[in-house]
Amino acid sequence: MYTDPAEGRGLLELWSPTSVRCLTAILIVSVLAVSCFVLFDDSDESDAVPVGDFTYTLGMSNATVTGYTGASSEITIPSSIHYGDDDYTVVAVGAEAFKNCLLLESITIPDSVTTLGNGAFSGCRFLQTVNHSNSITFIGERAFEQCNSLKNFTMPNGLTTLGGIAFYECTSLTSVTLPNTLSHLNGNTFEFCTSLSSITLPNNLDMIQSDEFRGCALTTITIPASVTSIDRSAFEDCTLLTTINVEDGNTKYEAVDGVLINYDTATLVCYPAAKSGSSYTIPNNVGTVSQWAFYHCVNLKSVTIPNTATNRAGAFYECTSLESVTFGNSIATIYADEFDGCTNLKSVTLPSSVTSIGDCAFTRCISLTSLTIPGNVTSIG
Repeated sequence: MYTDPAEGRGLLELWSPTSVRCLTAILIVSVLAVSCFVLFDDSDESDAVPVGDFTYTLGMSNATVTGYTGASSEITIPSSIHYGDDDYTVVAVGAEAFKNCLLLESITIPDSVTTLGNGAFSGCRFLQTVNHSNSITFIGERAFEQCNSLKNFTMPNGLTTLGGIAFYECTSLTSVTLPNTLSHLNGNTFEFCTSLSSITLPNNLDMIQSDEFRGCALTTITIPASVTSIDRSAFEDCTLLTTINVEDGNTKYEAVDGVLINYDTATLVCYPAAKSGSSYTIPNNVGTVSQWAFYHCVNLKSVTIPNTATNRAGAFYECTSLESVTFGNSIATIYADEFDGCTNLKSVTLPSSVTSIGDCAFTRCISLTSLTIPGNVTSIG
């Protein structure tokens, strides 16, 4: 026991009986509180336990599938299990529970399941059929990533969350209808679904994020009136896309002759890669052309750029059929990467108003034999 050299008394002697009783009471209450938390906290999960051909983590009354140890190609997840002296309702398929299960061809998910975790069926390359009810409200990131044999998937009517990359590289998926309970897409959701030719978007969708439909086989798409934000790369590599439509009442976007324009920011967002017609004049009300807006436009051979379009960095990147460009007579800048990869561009005459040419503006223009640069140019990247 430590002794205060000044007082010559033990510190514990300073405590009165009342102080000791108060401290004891506080300690007892604290222990009881912790005990109650342990007893009644339903979020506490034990380690995975085996039941039949599955493994589970267990909560107070619910179970989450964490793995499969069987050898069947057709699997039915039970709605409940019995373990020890207790019964548990199966409510979720956990993260990566069936990841890279190459035996799996068909899965039946019971009504009791509301959640499919991140990567739940990722890499199940031979999965063809998913039977489920409308009770699923959450599909996590990468849930069906690279399920290359999945041709059809009926979205649950009550779905409220669809994670990013959820159906990435589902190369056999042909058609999708998203329920109206879904208001948000999280990016790359259907990227490189190379057979996806039809998609119906929910009528209260608020945004379409990066690479959402990149590499899909869409020929046309209709943007709901509710959408307020569309990333410039949402339809990148959609080489069969001919027309983009926008529903009446949208306050941000419009489709002008099948071309997507954000009239709120005066931005041309996307010129469909397979749009018919060999020539196009950018509307005078456009001030910005998004990067890669004309990417891989296979039919476009000539374009007219008005004086108003003053921001065009990378706009015609790899527009491989483009042969000629007509510039407005007061355009001052040729932007970085503006015509990068325009392999059929043969001759360009820049107007006398041009004073600056950005980095890599004509990189990989392998057919370009004539480029007339005015004497006013003071900067070349």
